Amino acid sequence: MAYTDISDGLEITKRLQAMLRALSRWTNDSELNVAISGQYDEGTRKAVTHFQRKYFLPPTGDVNFDTWDALTQLYRTHENIYGHTDGIYPFPTSPDFVVIPGERSNLVYVIQIMLNELRRNYDTYGYLPLNGRYDLAMSHSIEEFQSAHSIDPNGIVDRITWNRLAEEYNALVRTSE
Repeated sequence: MAYTDISDGLEITKRLQAMLRALSRWTNDSELNVAISGQYDEGTRKAVTHFQRKYFLPPTGDVNFDTWDALTQLYRTHENIYGHTDGIYPFPTSPDFVVIPGERSNLVYVIQIMLNELRRNYDTYGYLPLNGRYDLAMSHSIEEFQSAHSIDPNGIVDRITWNRLAEEYNALVRTSE
């Protein structure tokens, strides 16, 4: 029986996914990157199989004691090196500052990165290329994000939209550690 099949599997699976996701970031291994859903889905199974192959464990896709032990040891080692990540809040302090379609800036890069991370939780928009340009695809992504959070879907990143993006992103980063 797989470790993830026991009675409190939802929380254990979330913990497993969070460790895989953090290791993905820390080791720059995108094949370990999974959504934290609590469901032992095909993406999680593939990430576990990849982890098992990479660390010379039988590649079953199931999490037994040996896999769990290896994963948690590697996670703890990297956690000691990289530590806890602080939140991200680089939005300008001016209360009326906005980021609008057509803009090119470093702040647009930051927004694109946050949206790309968050898109795992929102299946309504696709991956945004990291180009620093606030184009039509990014505007659509912002509108979708705003709609999902009961914010006027105007495609403009104002302080309200930024704060919600940062809040969602920071929660995701904390969950994945």
